[in-house]
Amino acid sequence: MPESEGEHSTRALLEQFHAGDPSALARLMQLHYPWLREQVHRKLNTNLRRDGDTNDYLNTLAVNVLERGPRFVVSDEQHFRRLLLVMVRNVLADGGRRLHAKKRDVGRERRLPTQATVLYLDGDPPRGVRQPPAPDDQAIQAEHCELARLAMELIPPAERRVIEMQQNEDLTFAAIGEREGVTAEAARKRFHNGLRRLRLVLDHLRRHDTMMAIRKAGLRDEREG
Repeated sequence: MPESEGEHSTRALLEQFHAGDPSALARLMQLHYPWLREQVHRKLNTNLRRDGDTNDYLNTLAVNVLERGPRFVVSDEQHFRRLLLVMVRNVLADGGRRLHAKKRDVGRERRLPTQATVLYLDGDPPRGVRQPPAPDDQAIQAEHCELARLAMELIPPAERRVIEMQQNEDLTFAAIGEREGVTAEAARKRFHNGLRRLRLVLDHLRRHDTMMAIRKAGLRDEREG
């Protein structure tokens, strides 16, 4: 049986984990650990290594992305790894700030248990499960929310932070710029660039074109603007 169809494949483990099997997460990390460790270790700078070694960051990443992050399933192992790599890069570019905040706020984010909130990024429905021809409005809204959450995890942290501060806290660009250490105009630029990028990423995710969504996400230099 090909690896992609086996019960221990990336897709199968993601499905088992989202169905409520916590041991699938450990097996998933074991499957991808050597690759993840190499990627994280290469990107850790000296300051980040003072706060934790590679294993610490991998564990934090697993909790952040796979337990409290957007719930997604993808059949292609390389697509899965590329998604994780973008998230790793964003975590490192953000200096771990968002991860530490999520540790403090654990339990505040409500997990949506319905099958409709699991994103099948390659467009394939769950094996043996026939998707309803006309999902109800609540299911559609839940899927859109999960897509937006995933897209926000993929865009550069500097743009994501500005979008979150403007939309969630209703801060002015002057106030955002003061927090970020940039001018109000630079904060405005990051906001509009971020929204454009977010729309592009969402568009490709909706088309089940994961690799193009990843390319459009593109990590920009945090010092820009």
